[in-house]
Amino acid sequence: MSQSEIAIHFFLQLTAILAACRLVGLLVRRIGQPQVVGEMIAGVLLGPSLLGLLWPEWQEKLFPSGPSMTMIYVVSQVGLALYMFLVGLEFDTGLIRHRLPSAVSISLSGIFAPLVLGALTAWLLVQQDGTFFTEGVETWQAMLFLGSAIAITAFPMLARIIFERRLTGTSLGTLALAAGPPTTPSPGACSPSSSPSSRTTCRSPCWPSAAVSPTPSWSSPRAGGY
Repeated sequence: MSQSEIAIHFFLQLTAILAACRLVGLLVRRIGQPQVVGEMIAGVLLGPSLLGLLWPEWQEKLFPSGPSMTMIYVVSQVGLALYMFLVGLEFDTGLIRHRLPSAVSISLSGIFAPLVLGALTAWLLVQQDGTFFTEGVETWQAMLFLGSAIAITAFPMLARIIFERRLTGTSLGTLALAAGPPTTPSPGACSPSSSPSSRTTCRSPCWPSAAVSPTPSWSSPRAGGY
């Protein structure tokens, strides 16, 4: 592909992603959910779970392996970094200093409880003779994997939900961000693959959603006080 063809394909992908995120986001807002939830659903719809399952040839044409997917990935990471920087500008460390014991206890409970439940669930599932885990997986490996997968959270998603609920800069919003469990990359934040089969490990192609996320509340009126 020439550079002009790569650019055209990239902007077509970006248009499809943003249109799907906006449309599904507006639909979920009608039922009282944050728009970011709709963006995650849009990623599932455009990914191998739906589009790739029903129309695999169309997904391969829209999101083929190659330079355009690399560009999508790079743009998404730049947008995510900029958005988290703006979130950090709203982080009031003074509130955390006054509520440090609460933040620590909430964070530890948010990690420990799902970690234990996930490990216990894995211990039960690994007994199913290769149904959920392959034969070579040890019990402790399955417990560690599932426990960690359930305990972590997508920190950018938490920040978006707090913003959309107009809690940015408030005591509750700052405490929620400070007490957030260990983070994992946002949906779809995986390296672009060189083959369609391995690319299905990505959650979705909706990587650039952070690049068009609303800015934090320093550009809009705050809800509530400190």
